[in-house]
Amino acid sequence: MNANLNDVAKISVIEEIVGLEIPARTFEVIASAASKIDLPNGESIEFPEHLYVDKNGKEVNGKVDISWKEFHSFTDIMLSGIPMKYDSAGVEYDFVSGGMFTIKASQNGEELDVKKGKEYTVNLASTDDTPCYNFYELNEETGNWAYQSTNVGTPIKSEKKSENKPAVKKEKAPLLIDCEVNYDQFEELKGKDIIAWEATEELNLDQKRRVKEYVSLLTLQKDEAGYFLDFKRKNIPSFIRVAPYYLEQAVANSSKMKQELKEDFAAVKTYFQDVSNGKVMRTVNLASFGTYNHDFRYRMGETQTFYAAFDYGEKLRTPELVNLFYMCFDDNVMVKCSPEEQKDFFFVPKKRNGLIAIAPNNEVYIMKNSGFVEIAKNQGRVNYTLVLEPTGVIAKSGDDITKLVNELF
Repeated sequence: MNANLNDVAKISVIEEIVGLEIPARTFEVIASAASKIDLPNGESIEFPEHLYVDKNGKEVNGKVDISWKEFHSFTDIMLSGIPMKYDSAGVEYDFVSGGMFTIKASQNGEELDVKKGKEYTVNLASTDDTPCYNFYELNEETGNWAYQSTNVGTPIKSEKKSENKPAVKKEKAPLLIDCEVNYDQFEELKGKDIIAWEATEELNLDQKRRVKEYVSLLTLQKDEAGYFLDFKRKNIPSFIRVAPYYLEQAVANSSKMKQELKEDFAAVKTYFQDVSNGKVMRTVNLASFGTYNHDFRYRMGETQTFYAAFDYGEKLRTPELVNLFYMCFDDNVMVKCSPEEQKDFFFVPKKRNGLIAIAPNNEVYIMKNSGFVEIAKNQGRVNYTLVLEPTGVIAKSGDDITKLVNELF
């Protein structure tokens, strides 16, 4: 039986770095109804009803899965695996992105497309406030970008940065009292891992002060209602209902607090990453799903070009598997390079430059701007070996690379 051509997996030019893939955000919508996905920083995706069709052009119903990735920073674009070259009339340009994204729709694992004559809307926040950017669509099989339109962004008002702020949990920690207890008087407590006594009622500030100041005078007592603490001295009246606080409770609460703190940190971190740099909202109407880029074509001005070989030291045995990137930080440009040699390697001598390489085990190698400064002193040479030093950092996510770039460049 011959396979249906539509069932053959498409070959994509997008090559993400294994282990450092940027995770997609996934959402669920109903095909027959209009829907809107709200993203951080005021971004949104708006779908009309009856938008989705299968590979045969037949409209689908029921639940539809939406997969969304967006790319803004150097690290985002580096790890995206998306080619950033654009050819126009035989002239090759490098893109400077003002916001890039990939959006897919699927049902039961089968990719969907947009019904003919229909469109959906993407409102993407850009970190670059340049008002006018061209908009391109990537052919994921050929790697070619097709110009779609030119868009003017709308400035984002600062008050939008307070929207969708994550609510951080603020549960009250237990009020624990560490006092001396004669457990001989309480048979049921003997042998128990009791590390303190927890107040089971709300204490006012004066009560808390007294407990702290006269804790050595407290005695544990018991009545029909349970345990309570009282002072030995009758002239310091106090009556505090308490319960034993066991070691296993402390361990459980500690783990819980650590997890909640981790979740809170992640939520706040994501929020501030999403909202800190949004300056311009760029709106486009799309008639298909795929990969798109708000960009302008960048043609470097005064550059120094030479034949480049790359040295990663003896430790790296497979340089052909390295992902190598040249960055011009002042121009916000990133170019993927051949990892072993490049006949027409170029850089901008009067600006800040750097090389970042990611080895097969995701260890990061770099060449700082100082290396380019030395090369710029001798523009007559046509061959250079660019030496990249290991940083010792094994990247587990894009955050590790971003941190390294910020520290070293």
